[in-house]
Amino acid sequence: MFEKRLYISIGVAVAALFLIACDADIENITVSEPVTVPTAAETDSIEVASSVRDFSGVFGLPSLEEKILRADIVAIVTLRSVDRGLDVWKALTRIRYAKTLEFTFDVDQYLKGEGPDQIVGVVFDWTDEYESPVDAALAKDPALDRKTHWDDRKAVVFLRDDAKDPRINWEAGRYFLGVTFEEDAYYSIEGDGYNPWLPAVSNRGDEQRILLESDLGVSSPKTTTLDKLRLLVSSIEQEIEGRSDEYKDCILSKYRRRSVAKHSRETRGDSYYIKTYSTIGSGMPQGTYVASGWLAWEHYQTPEDGKHQIVLAGKDPEHFYGVAPGHIYTERPIPAGQYRTNYADLFYEDSMCGGTVPEDEMARAELIVQVTAPAETVHEAFFDPVQDGKAVLAGGTVGVLEPATFSDANGASATIQRIAWEAEAGGVGTVKLTLSPHNSIAGHTVEFIALDGSVPLSLAAADAQVDETNGTLTWKVESQPWQSGEKLMLRVSAPVS
Repeated sequence: MFEKRLYISIGVAVAALFLIACDADIENITVSEPVTVPTAAETDSIEVASSVRDFSGVFGLPSLEEKILRADIVAIVTLRSVDRGLDVWKALTRIRYAKTLEFTFDVDQYLKGEGPDQIVGVVFDWTDEYESPVDAALAKDPALDRKTHWDDRKAVVFLRDDAKDPRINWEAGRYFLGVTFEEDAYYSIEGDGYNPWLPAVSNRGDEQRILLESDLGVSSPKTTTLDKLRLLVSSIEQEIEGRSDEYKDCILSKYRRRSVAKHSRETRGDSYYIKTYSTIGSGMPQGTYVASGWLAWEHYQTPEDGKHQIVLAGKDPEHFYGVAPGHIYTERPIPAGQYRTNYADLFYEDSMCGGTVPEDEMARAELIVQVTAPAETVHEAFFDPVQDGKAVLAGGTVGVLEPATFSDANGASATIQRIAWEAEAGGVGTVKLTLSPHNSIAGHTVEFIALDGSVPLSLAAADAQVDETNGTLTWKVESQPWQSGEKLMLRVSAPVS
């Protein structure tokens, strides 16, 4: 079950094309949309190999974490010999033969898994398949184009134990190493593929550093150290220890998604980023539809069954929420202004292991919302009061009252410093607004807009008791207009001219 079914959606960085291909599983090919995967009777292995060829250019090479997760054996080895071989493929009612290269390694140390002191890594030639051993013998030898540049160096190999595959004649101590296709060696560090064989930087005293890319014609190739690799293997082994196959799939998907997003950003440049624009009115109730991002188009055939969720991040994510497959709604009434939030898909399969959206992918899609106020509006602000002693208020460092500063009807600067409700005897209470200068909203109306878009309280400045010395406007109210923890919006409106 582990890793046997992975899907790729258009534009979503959950790609598994080459990772599936590296299972040497001719029953799996990868397509651009979620569909039923053809069986071996419907497709030839050469079709798989063709799709492998283009994988790294589209989705990027797998990370070390992915290699470790997919491998049954990770070992530090020395190459002993290379032999030619032939394997039988039992594909349903067909019998086919595949040419192989068999690499015998002396094992210096197992970093993951365990086994004998000498093991064999098998490479399948997917250039073609043959109906008989004679036909295979007449075909081109896959070893003719093999580069031997790294043969004399210690290396780290990532091997798969496919002895459980009934279609292939496996013996103890033989593991799947990779494939060749025409002139491309996808098992080697020279190949544009999975690269499960990472040689040391040198065979002369620098065997602690291993190559992450070919050093042929490269002055400073990417490397890592054996110590770092040991720690990484140990960390991942602890992460999946005792876990289910579904959980392991989730961990693999997390690292694959990270690799794909990073590669897409680096190779596509500005075209990687997607911006969606929307305009809504201020003070609209919670749940107001804002926009459908590109994810809605991406998953237009996906039912909203709760299997994945839209996560938000960036500048103003707290004012919105997402609903699969890509619709964005308001979290609360929002004052006039421009708001921005990034959004991305978090699949159920990723969330079950605590996975998060990779940073590169999270930054990809941005929603830019222009919120417009009604005519004659002077000022709007978020108003989230909290209990403070006997009062329920917001202002300064208490609760949320922002933006507090605005330009009045004459263009002068004004600041609402505090708004508080306090109960009095007899069930009535007062709303006190502290303002500088105190006459900045003369002739105006102050409205408080609730989460559902209603206006539970509207106060005319002309009805207030004004204390010029303390800069306050006070109104008597018959009942408490808001509760601690509520999320409201404040609107100051000038008289309609």
